Amino acid sequence: MLDSESVSYTSGEWERELEFEAKIDLSANQVITIEEKQAKAAPDYDPAGKYAGKFLYKKGNVMTAGICVESAQELEYRENEIVYVSYVEAQKTLFGFTAKILGIREASPKDGFDIEDMTSELGSLGKYSKYIFELIPTSGPERHQRREFYRMPLSVDIYYKVSGILKIELFISGGGLKYDAEKSKEAKKAADEGVLETEKGYLKFCTDDLSAGGFKYRGKADKDMDEGTFLECMLIVNDEGLPAVAQILSLKRCGEARDQYEVRALFHKISDPVRDKIVRYIFAWQRQPGLMKKNTEKKF
Repeated sequence: MLDSESVSYTSGEWERELEFEAKIDLSANQVITIEEKQAKAAPDYDPAGKYAGKFLYKKGNVMTAGICVESAQELEYRENEIVYVSYVEAQKTLFGFTAKILGIREASPKDGFDIEDMTSELGSLGKYSKYIFELIPTSGPERHQRREFYRMPLSVDIYYKVSGILKIELFISGGGLKYDAEKSKEAKKAADEGVLETEKGYLKFCTDDLSAGGFKYRGKADKDMDEGTFLECMLIVNDEGLPAVAQILSLKRCGEARDQYEVRALFHKISDPVRDKIVRYIFAWQRQPGLMKKNTEKKF
């Protein structure tokens, strides 16, 4: 456990931090990430000290957060350091702010820091140590690009059917886009066993990049595909099959190859829970050094 040190502030510093804190809108148990402050000045830099966790509560102008660190790693932050805190507001926009660490200690059961629902961010829950951070904001929140367009080079299997607008409307009105945890796991099992392709009429491709707003892939294109075509999709993310409706934005031939195309698509309809799972998946890969290269290598 790390020892706490006393931190002194002038009245002006307290007033500024109260003002910053009032502008930051976080809900209890909302997922956050923290990383070193200077990483924001270099977008291509993947800092080793980037951790996921949850905002727990605030008391006055002090925020309390639970942070997870891989058990094999040493916690890279200390008290009085400045960190950058990121979070998604209302499932739409990525925000971030700087904060000073007032205190760090090991989490205990009474802190109520539960990570059972953080499989998208953490993967294996049994390999993490939990810490409690006390933070005080040193800047107001800044808005980043909309998360729908925050693309990452990720290789994800997508099962699809080419469909017309009437079939798509029937699919949506029949509850085809509704997220159901049990059904999503059944869909993943059906994909693994080949049922989606052999019995359900799905075809499959693998993405080159993915965002919460759409995807891109290079490969063969179905003969019925064209710009504007709708696709009934099942995205395989972690251990789930997630439903979405996509629409092809562009379809361009790759060089001289007659049967190879670059296909870009946007999600025409997607539920908020599914979109949120995609965002968490992207953040999890972005957060862990080396995993992005591993993901893009494993299917190409």
